[in-house]
Amino acid sequence: MKKRTASWRIDLKWVFGILFTLFLIPTLAVLAFFMVATPQNAQNLTANIIGTQFGSMFDSQYENMLMLARAAGENEMILPEININLGITGNQVLSLSREEFREIFFSKFAEALMSGQQMPGGLDLGPLDAIFVFFGKLSTIVAKVHIQLMLPVIIISLVDLVFFVPFILFSFRFGKIFNPGVSLLIASLPGLAVTGAGLLLGKTIGSSQGGLINTLVKILGDIMQPAFKMFVILIIAGLVLCFMGILAGIIIRVVSRNKAPVKVTDTSK
Repeated sequence: MKKRTASWRIDLKWVFGILFTLFLIPTLAVLAFFMVATPQNAQNLTANIIGTQFGSMFDSQYENMLMLARAAGENEMILPEININLGITGNQVLSLSREEFREIFFSKFAEALMSGQQMPGGLDLGPLDAIFVFFGKLSTIVAKVHIQLMLPVIIISLVDLVFFVPFILFSFRFGKIFNPGVSLLIASLPGLAVTGAGLLLGKTIGSSQGGLINTLVKILGDIMQPAFKMFVILIIAGLVLCFMGILAGIIIRVVSRNKAPVKVTDTSK
Protein backbone atom coordinates (compact mmCIF):
# COMPACT_ATOMS: atom_id res chain seq x y z
CA MET A 1 0.00 0.00 0.00
CA LYS A 2 1.38 3.41 -1.01
CA LYS A 3 2.22 5.65 1.91
CA ARG A 4 0.61 9.07 1.75
CA THR A 5 2.41 12.24 2.71
CA ALA A 6 0.72 14.15 5.55
CA SER A 7 -0.99 17.34 4.35
CA TRP A 8 0.70 19.44 7.06
CA ARG A 9 4.08 18.31 5.78
CA ILE A 10 3.19 19.38 2.24
CA ASP A 11 1.97 22.76 3.49
CA LEU A 12 5.19 23.38 5.43
CA LYS A 13 7.24 22.34 2.42
CA TRP A 14 5.51 25.01 0.32
CA VAL A 15 5.85 27.68 3.03
CA PHE A 16 9.56 27.17 3.59
CA GLY A 17 10.19 26.60 -0.11
CA ILE A 18 8.61 29.91 -1.09
CA LEU A 19 10.43 31.78 1.69
CA PHE A 20 13.75 30.19 0.71
CA THR A 21 13.26 31.13 -2.94
CA LEU A 22 12.23 34.71 -2.13
CA PHE A 23 15.31 35.27 0.03
CA LEU A 24 17.59 33.53 -2.45
CA ILE A 25 16.76 36.11 -5.15
CA PRO A 26 18.29 39.10 -3.27
CA THR A 27 21.20 36.92 -2.13
CA LEU A 28 22.13 36.17 -5.74
CA ALA A 29 21.59 39.82 -6.66
CA VAL A 30 24.08 40.90 -4.00
CA LEU A 31 26.62 38.34 -5.22
CA ALA A 32 26.20 39.64 -8.77
CA PHE A 33 26.67 43.19 -7.49
CA PHE A 34 29.98 42.22 -5.88
CA MET A 35 31.15 40.72 -9.17
CA VAL A 36 30.12 43.75 -11.25
CA ALA A 37 30.62 46.84 -9.07
CA THR A 38 34.36 46.75 -8.41
CA PRO A 39 36.85 49.64 -8.33
CA GLN A 40 38.73 48.01 -11.20
CA ASN A 41 35.61 47.95 -13.38
CA ALA A 42 34.96 51.62 -12.55
CA GLN A 43 38.51 52.44 -13.63
CA ASN A 44 38.18 50.43 -16.85
CA LEU A 45 34.94 52.19 -17.65
CA THR A 46 36.53 55.59 -17.08
CA ALA A 47 39.58 54.63 -19.18
CA ASN A 48 37.35 53.67 -22.08
CA ILE A 49 35.44 56.95 -21.85
CA ILE A 50 38.72 58.87 -21.98
CA GLY A 51 39.95 56.70 -24.85
CA THR A 52 36.80 57.41 -26.83
CA GLN A 53 36.83 61.16 -26.25
CA PHE A 54 40.58 61.79 -26.44
CA GLY A 55 41.86 59.08 -28.76
CA SER A 56 43.13 61.74 -31.18
CA MET A 57 45.33 63.17 -28.41
CA PHE A 58 47.05 59.81 -28.00
CA ASP A 59 47.48 59.38 -31.76
CA SER A 60 49.03 62.82 -32.17
CA GLN A 61 51.49 62.25 -29.29
CA TYR A 62 52.28 58.60 -30.03
CA GLU A 63 55.63 59.19 -31.78
CA ASN A 64 56.73 61.70 -29.14
CA MET A 65 55.94 59.19 -26.39
CA LEU A 66 58.02 56.56 -28.18
CA MET A 67 60.93 59.00 -28.18
CA LEU A 68 60.47 59.43 -24.42
CA ALA A 69 60.40 55.64 -24.05
CA ARG A 70 63.75 55.29 -25.85
CA ALA A 71 65.22 57.98 -23.62
CA ALA A 72 63.88 56.30 -20.47
CA GLY A 73 65.39 52.91 -21.29
CA GLU A 74 65.25 50.73 -18.16
CA ASN A 75 63.78 53.54 -16.06
CA GLU A 76 60.07 53.88 -15.42
CA MET A 77 58.44 56.02 -18.04
CA ILE A 78 56.90 59.27 -16.86
CA LEU A 79 54.95 61.58 -19.15
CA PRO A 80 55.98 65.04 -17.86
CA GLU A 81 53.37 67.07 -19.72
CA ILE A 82 50.52 65.27 -18.01
CA ASN A 83 52.50 64.08 -14.96
CA ILE A 84 51.55 60.42 -15.29
CA ASN A 85 53.79 57.49 -14.35
CA LEU A 86 52.98 54.55 -16.63
CA GLY A 87 54.45 52.10 -14.13
CA ILE A 88 56.55 50.32 -16.79
CA THR A 89 59.99 50.98 -18.19
CA GLY A 90 60.68 52.70 -21.49
CA ASN A 91 61.97 49.45 -22.99
CA GLN A 92 58.74 47.69 -22.01
CA VAL A 93 56.78 50.44 -23.74
CA LEU A 94 58.80 49.88 -26.91
CA SER A 95 57.94 46.18 -26.83
CA LEU A 96 54.20 46.90 -26.76
CA SER A 97 51.93 47.19 -29.75
CA ARG A 98 50.18 50.50 -30.37
CA GLU A 99 46.87 49.17 -28.96
CA GLU A 100 48.53 47.68 -25.87
CA PHE A 101 50.29 50.98 -25.18
CA ARG A 102 47.02 52.83 -25.74
CA GLU A 103 45.24 50.63 -23.18
CA ILE A 104 47.93 51.18 -20.52
CA PHE A 105 48.07 54.92 -21.25
CA PHE A 106 44.37 55.55 -20.77
CA SER A 107 44.18 53.16 -17.81
CA LYS A 108 46.86 55.17 -15.98
CA PHE A 109 45.19 58.38 -17.12
CA ALA A 110 41.91 57.21 -15.58
CA GLU A 111 43.66 56.11 -12.39
CA ALA A 112 45.21 59.56 -12.01
CA LEU A 113 41.89 61.33 -12.59
CA MET A 114 39.99 59.06 -10.22
CA SER A 115 42.57 59.62 -7.48
CA GLY A 116 41.76 63.35 -7.59
CA GLN A 117 44.68 64.54 -9.69
CA GLN A 118 44.04 67.87 -11.40
CA MET A 119 43.75 67.94 -15.17
CA PRO A 120 47.25 68.47 -16.60
CA GLY A 121 48.34 70.92 -19.28
CA GLY A 122 45.07 72.86 -19.23
CA LEU A 123 43.25 69.95 -20.84
CA ASP A 124 39.55 70.67 -20.55
CA LEU A 125 37.20 67.71 -20.21
CA GLY A 126 34.13 69.89 -20.19
CA PRO A 127 31.02 68.07 -18.97
CA LEU A 128 32.99 64.81 -18.79
CA ASP A 129 34.90 66.14 -15.79
CA ALA A 130 31.82 65.56 -13.62
CA ILE A 131 31.61 61.99 -14.93
CA PHE A 132 35.20 61.28 -13.93
CA VAL A 133 34.64 62.78 -10.49
CA PHE A 134 31.60 60.52 -10.13
CA PHE A 135 33.50 57.38 -11.11
CA GLY A 136 36.35 58.38 -8.81
CA LYS A 137 33.93 58.60 -5.91
CA LEU A 138 32.19 55.43 -7.07
CA SER A 139 35.40 53.41 -6.92
CA THR A 140 35.97 54.57 -3.34
CA ILE A 141 32.36 53.90 -2.37
CA VAL A 142 32.41 50.42 -3.92
CA ALA A 143 35.63 49.53 -2.09
CA LYS A 144 33.97 50.47 1.22
CA VAL A 145 30.68 48.80 0.33
CA HIS A 146 32.43 45.47 -0.25
CA ILE A 147 33.57 45.60 3.38
CA GLN A 148 30.47 47.15 4.93
CA LEU A 149 28.06 44.74 3.25
CA MET A 150 29.84 41.64 4.51
CA LEU A 151 27.65 41.49 7.63
CA PRO A 152 24.33 41.87 5.72
CA VAL A 153 25.51 39.24 3.24
CA ILE A 154 26.29 36.82 6.07
CA ILE A 155 22.92 37.53 7.71
CA ILE A 156 20.88 37.01 4.54
CA SER A 157 22.84 33.82 3.81
CA LEU A 158 22.01 32.52 7.29
CA VAL A 159 18.33 33.36 6.69
CA ASP A 160 18.52 31.35 3.45
CA LEU A 161 19.97 28.45 5.41
CA VAL A 162 17.25 28.71 8.08
CA PHE A 163 14.55 28.32 5.42
CA PHE A 164 16.52 25.80 3.35
CA VAL A 165 16.91 23.18 6.10
CA PRO A 166 13.18 22.74 6.88
CA PHE A 167 12.43 23.03 3.15
CA ILE A 168 14.54 19.91 2.60
CA LEU A 169 13.28 18.14 5.71
CA PHE A 170 9.63 18.56 4.75
CA SER A 171 10.21 17.57 1.14
CA PHE A 172 9.29 13.97 0.40
CA ARG A 173 11.72 11.40 -0.96
CA PHE A 174 13.35 12.62 -4.17
CA GLY A 175 11.66 15.98 -3.80
CA LYS A 176 14.64 16.71 -1.56
CA ILE A 177 16.66 16.87 -4.80
CA PHE A 178 14.03 18.18 -7.23
CA ASN A 179 12.58 21.00 -5.09
CA PRO A 180 15.87 22.88 -4.43
CA GLY A 181 16.53 22.66 -8.17
CA VAL A 182 13.24 24.41 -8.91
CA SER A 183 13.99 27.12 -6.32
CA LEU A 184 17.44 27.66 -7.81
CA LEU A 185 15.97 28.01 -11.30
CA ILE A 186 13.33 30.51 -10.19
CA ALA A 187 15.81 32.60 -8.17
CA SER A 188 18.40 32.67 -10.98
CA LEU A 189 16.11 33.59 -13.87
CA PRO A 190 15.76 37.34 -13.04
CA GLY A 191 19.53 37.77 -12.79
CA LEU A 192 20.07 35.78 -15.96
CA ALA A 193 17.58 37.99 -17.81
CA VAL A 194 19.14 41.27 -16.60
CA THR A 195 22.77 40.31 -17.22
CA GLY A 196 21.86 38.60 -20.49
CA ALA A 197 20.14 41.77 -21.69
CA GLY A 198 23.25 43.75 -20.78
CA LEU A 199 25.47 41.39 -22.77
CA LEU A 200 23.08 41.49 -25.73
CA LEU A 201 23.06 45.29 -25.75
CA GLY A 202 26.82 45.31 -25.50
CA LYS A 203 27.13 43.10 -28.59
CA THR A 204 24.53 44.96 -30.65
CA ILE A 205 24.43 48.66 -29.76
CA GLY A 206 27.97 48.60 -28.38
CA SER A 207 29.35 46.96 -31.53
CA SER A 208 28.86 50.17 -33.52
CA GLN A 209 32.02 52.15 -34.13
CA GLY A 210 32.60 55.37 -32.20
CA GLY A 211 30.38 57.33 -29.90
CA LEU A 212 30.42 57.67 -26.13
CA ILE A 213 27.06 55.91 -25.65
CA ASN A 214 28.15 52.92 -27.74
CA THR A 215 31.36 52.67 -25.73
CA LEU A 216 29.49 52.82 -22.42
CA VAL A 217 27.03 50.12 -23.50
CA LYS A 218 29.83 47.86 -24.72
CA ILE A 219 31.86 48.20 -21.53
CA LEU A 220 28.80 47.70 -19.32
CA GLY A 221 28.06 44.54 -21.29
CA ASP A 222 31.61 43.30 -20.73
CA ILE A 223 31.40 44.10 -17.02
CA MET A 224 28.25 41.99 -16.68
CA GLN A 225 29.84 38.93 -18.25
CA PRO A 226 31.15 37.35 -14.98
CA ALA A 227 27.75 37.75 -13.32
CA PHE A 228 26.03 36.31 -16.41
CA LYS A 229 28.31 33.25 -16.25
CA MET A 230 27.45 32.81 -12.58
CA PHE A 231 23.72 32.78 -13.33
CA VAL A 232 24.24 30.37 -16.24
CA ILE A 233 26.07 27.97 -13.91
CA LEU A 234 23.27 28.26 -11.34
CA ILE A 235 20.64 27.60 -14.00
CA ILE A 236 22.54 24.50 -15.16
CA ALA A 237 22.89 23.34 -11.53
CA GLY A 238 19.14 23.79 -11.02
CA LEU A 239 18.35 21.82 -14.18
CA VAL A 240 20.72 19.03 -13.11
CA LEU A 241 19.04 18.79 -9.70
CA CYS A 242 15.58 18.67 -11.30
CA PHE A 243 16.72 16.02 -13.78
CA MET A 244 18.31 13.91 -11.03
CA GLY A 245 15.16 14.13 -8.91
CA ILE A 246 12.88 13.11 -11.80
CA LEU A 247 15.24 10.34 -12.93
CA ALA A 248 15.56 8.91 -9.42
CA GLY A 249 11.79 8.93 -9.02
CA ILE A 250 11.28 7.12 -12.35
CA ILE A 251 13.89 4.49 -11.50
CA ILE A 252 12.32 3.78 -8.10
CA ARG A 253 8.85 3.44 -9.66
CA VAL A 254 10.07 1.08 -12.37
CA VAL A 255 11.98 -1.04 -9.87
CA SER A 256 9.02 -1.22 -7.46
CA ARG A 257 6.62 -2.21 -10.23
CA ASN A 258 8.92 -4.98 -11.42
CA LYS A 259 9.08 -6.50 -7.95
CA ALA A 260 6.57 -9.34 -8.20
CA PRO A 261 5.24 -10.78 -4.93
CA VAL A 262 6.81 -14.12 -3.99
CA LYS A 263 4.20 -16.89 -3.91
CA VAL A 264 4.67 -19.69 -1.39
CA THR A 265 3.38 -23.06 -2.58
CA ASP A 266 1.87 -25.32 0.05
CA THR A 267 3.38 -28.79 -0.59
CA SER A 268 1.72 -30.43 2.36
CA LYS A 269 -1.43 -31.15 0.38
